[in-house]
Amino acid sequence: MVAQYLYAELAIQHSAFKSRKLLKKLNETPRFWTVCGAALQMSAFISLGRIFDEGSPFNLIKLLKSMESNVDIFQRDALAKRKMQGQLLAPEWLDSYLDNAYYPTADDFRGLRKIVKTYKATYKEAIKPVRDKYYAHREFEDTSDVQALFARVALHEILNLSVALLELSEVLWQLLHNARRPKIKQRRYAIKTIFESKKRTNAANEAMVSEVKKLMEALVLSDI
Repeated sequence: MVAQYLYAELAIQHSAFKSRKLLKKLNETPRFWTVCGAALQMSAFISLGRIFDEGSPFNLIKLLKSMESNVDIFQRDALAKRKMQGQLLAPEWLDSYLDNAYYPTADDFRGLRKIVKTYKATYKEAIKPVRDKYYAHREFEDTSDVQALFARVALHEILNLSVALLELSEVLWQLLHNARRPKIKQRRYAIKTIFESKKRTNAANEAMVSEVKKLMEALVLSDI
């Protein structure tokens, strides 16, 4: 959800930047769009806290440790049960599929944890202070203090982090359901590139950009 929150907000901003007609339309209801942007931004920061804070039940490193401790759920017998989906007779293709599947070891999850620790370092350096001191507890009220706090967050870092989490989610899903070797790939994250590209992936952030773009185009054409 982190990437969807961030890219929804950025897609609205980028749409308005590219179209004076849209900007004029949005300025007819400025309070709504201001609140909408703030809510999306806050949701992204709170969600990142749930992913990386050590006390969170959704902590990502704890999840990977659990997978490492329960590696049997990724092995041949467990995979066969998932692929059979409750059928009593195994389909003809199953043995061949299982022979060519990748079965992870604890080392695979330890490798993924090392990667996640680099994500966590980015979170702790710039994002956690904003989440803790502004969104969670509102320690700062003075505008200059708030601006200084947010200035520590580089847009490209938080976007890159959000798509990295999307990639990790996809890798873990493919490992569990399709027994594919876990390999983290770099995804594009620049809003301008995604917004203006004619090629779309099925990634959640790119789907969000596409939907926001359609909504903004419809808003320009509306008589509302």
